[in-house]
Amino acid sequence: MPSARRLVLAWALLTALTVASMVAGSMGAGMGGAAVILAVTLIKARQILDIYLNLRAATTGWRVAFTALILLILGIVLSALALAQVLP
Repeated sequence: MPSARRLVLAWALLTALTVASMVAGSMGAGMGGAAVILAVTLIKARQILDIYLNLRAATTGWRVAFTALILLILGIVLSALALAQVLP
Protein backbone atom coordinates (compact mmCIF):
# COMPACT_ATOMS: atom_id res chain seq x y z
CA MET A 1 0.00 0.00 0.00
CA PRO A 2 1.44 3.39 -0.97
CA SER A 3 2.12 5.90 1.79
CA ALA A 4 -0.10 8.93 2.30
CA ARG A 5 2.73 11.17 1.09
CA ARG A 6 3.05 9.22 -2.16
CA LEU A 7 -0.71 9.37 -2.70
CA VAL A 8 -0.79 13.14 -2.17
CA LEU A 9 2.17 13.66 -4.51
CA ALA A 10 0.48 11.50 -7.15
CA TRP A 11 -2.72 13.50 -6.73
CA ALA A 12 -0.81 16.77 -7.16
CA LEU A 13 0.88 15.45 -10.31
CA LEU A 14 -2.45 14.25 -11.72
CA THR A 15 -3.98 17.66 -11.01
CA ALA A 16 -1.10 19.46 -12.73
CA LEU A 17 -1.35 17.13 -15.72
CA THR A 18 -5.09 17.77 -15.94
CA VAL A 19 -4.45 21.51 -16.07
CA ALA A 20 -1.80 20.94 -18.75
CA SER A 21 -4.31 18.92 -20.79
CA MET A 22 -6.91 21.66 -20.45
CA VAL A 23 -4.46 24.33 -21.59
CA ALA A 24 -3.29 22.24 -24.54
CA GLY A 25 -6.89 21.50 -25.51
CA SER A 26 -7.94 25.13 -25.37
CA MET A 27 -5.13 26.14 -27.71
CA GLY A 28 -6.61 24.11 -30.57
CA ALA A 29 -3.24 23.00 -31.95
CA GLY A 30 -4.67 20.29 -34.22
CA MET A 31 -3.00 16.90 -34.33
CA GLY A 32 0.06 18.14 -32.44
CA GLY A 33 -2.10 19.31 -29.56
CA ALA A 34 -4.04 16.05 -29.62
CA ALA A 35 -0.78 14.09 -29.47
CA VAL A 36 0.35 16.14 -26.46
CA ILE A 37 -2.97 15.57 -24.70
CA LEU A 38 -2.77 11.83 -25.37
CA ALA A 39 0.82 11.71 -24.10
CA VAL A 40 -0.32 13.42 -20.90
CA THR A 41 -3.16 10.90 -20.72
CA LEU A 42 -0.62 8.07 -20.90
CA ILE A 43 1.34 9.55 -17.99
CA LYS A 44 -1.85 10.00 -15.97
CA ALA A 45 -3.01 6.45 -16.65
CA ARG A 46 0.37 5.04 -15.59
CA GLN A 47 0.27 7.09 -12.37
CA ILE A 48 -3.20 5.84 -11.51
CA LEU A 49 -2.25 2.24 -12.25
CA ASP A 50 1.08 2.40 -10.41
CA ILE A 51 0.10 4.43 -7.35
CA TYR A 52 -3.63 4.08 -6.71
CA LEU A 53 -4.08 0.54 -8.03
CA ASN A 54 -0.60 -0.48 -6.76
CA LEU A 55 0.37 -2.07 -10.06
CA ARG A 56 3.94 -1.08 -9.21
CA ALA A 57 4.02 -4.12 -6.91
CA ALA A 58 2.81 -6.45 -9.69
CA THR A 59 5.01 -8.52 -11.95
CA THR A 60 6.55 -7.02 -15.08
CA GLY A 61 4.14 -8.96 -17.28
CA TRP A 62 1.10 -7.22 -15.80
CA ARG A 63 2.73 -3.80 -16.10
CA VAL A 64 3.67 -4.39 -19.72
CA ALA A 65 0.20 -5.73 -20.54
CA PHE A 66 -1.57 -2.71 -19.06
CA THR A 67 0.83 -0.27 -20.71
CA ALA A 68 0.34 -2.01 -24.06
CA LEU A 69 -3.43 -1.82 -23.65
CA ILE A 70 -3.27 1.89 -22.83
CA LEU A 71 -1.01 2.51 -25.84
CA LEU A 72 -3.41 0.56 -28.06
CA ILE A 73 -6.39 2.61 -26.91
CA LEU A 74 -4.53 5.91 -27.31
CA GLY A 75 -3.30 4.82 -30.74
CA ILE A 76 -6.86 4.07 -31.83
CA VAL A 77 -8.02 7.47 -30.57
CA LEU A 78 -5.18 9.29 -32.36
CA SER A 79 -5.85 7.32 -35.55
CA ALA A 80 -9.55 8.19 -35.38
CA LEU A 81 -8.70 11.87 -34.96
CA ALA A 82 -6.33 11.75 -37.92
CA LEU A 83 -8.91 9.93 -40.04
CA ALA A 84 -11.59 12.48 -39.12
CA GLN A 85 -9.37 15.26 -40.47
CA VAL A 86 -8.78 13.43 -43.76
CA LEU A 87 -12.33 12.31 -44.49
CA PRO A 88 -14.93 14.89 -45.53
